[in-house]
Amino acid sequence: YLVKPFQQQDLRVTIEIALHRREIEVKMRQALQISEAARESAEEKARRQNQYISMVAHELRNPLNAILLSAELLEIDRTHSDSSKTKTLRLVHSATQKMNQLIDDMLFMGKAEAGQLKHHPLPINLVEFCQDLLEQLHLGNEAHHQLTLIPSNVTSAILDQQLLHGILSNLIINAIKYSPNGGKITLELEYRQGESGDKEPDYQFANSHLTNLKSPSVFFRVRDEGMGISEAELGKIFEMFYRCKNTGKIKGNGLGLTIVKKAVELQGGAIACESKVGMGTTFTVTLPDVALSCKTQL
Repeated sequence: YLVKPFQQQDLRVTIEIALHRREIEVKMRQALQISEAARESAEEKARRQNQYISMVAHELRNPLNAILLSAELLEIDRTHSDSSKTKTLRLVHSATQKMNQLIDDMLFMGKAEAGQLKHHPLPINLVEFCQDLLEQLHLGNEAHHQLTLIPSNVTSAILDQQLLHGILSNLIINAIKYSPNGGKITLELEYRQGESGDKEPDYQFANSHLTNLKSPSVFFRVRDEGMGISEAELGKIFEMFYRCKNTGKIKGNGLGLTIVKKAVELQGGAIACESKVGMGTTFTVTLPDVALSCKTQL
């Protein structure tokens, strides 16, 4: 148009048409990108649902078989000694506990992926809560690990009881599961007023909520003397369905630590892991701004 005679109105119309065409092309590309992302998201959701269903069917089969076998043994031989009956009933309790845990895990993940997880903090007596939890887990502890609570300087806090149960139960069950030779498992509680701004934490957290360490926080540490985790795998343990290479034939679904991390982050907390192969593992969870009352040691 600039090298030949033209009418100003014709040039204006031509430019407006070109700009409008360009705008339509951009919107079409954006719509295609959104459509492609939605398709990929739907495919990923379907893949995970199929994986969930397959995993649940597989994981539920073993405890169900254990319950059925135990019931048949009790029915066939009514002359069992008290010790034998106790052992069989312990097996039933353990299998039932595993089923309940799996169902809870699946419900949690379903809510998490649907964005329906809510945080409802209420006053809770941490010492009583943790003691009750350890007693429940001890009943299904076939290897008779020594489960110990070290309450330190904390008594009560404001926390979401359901989320806390999911965090601690998964960590302790993992500690039991991956300590096949038994040993001591401890749950330590600690209250801190907050780290100073220039003080570095003495462990590496798996997420970015380090600023929360400057406020009052409750720390939970689950220590075991089990098989441990290699340094190369520490960065992967919170991924969904990931299982460490040294777990061998120990059964598991790879959801426990994913659930723990989601529950911790929902409360604005952080989680860290320290481990050495053959020497054991320590998980540290901090939940900030939750202290209701605490008795500080002198």
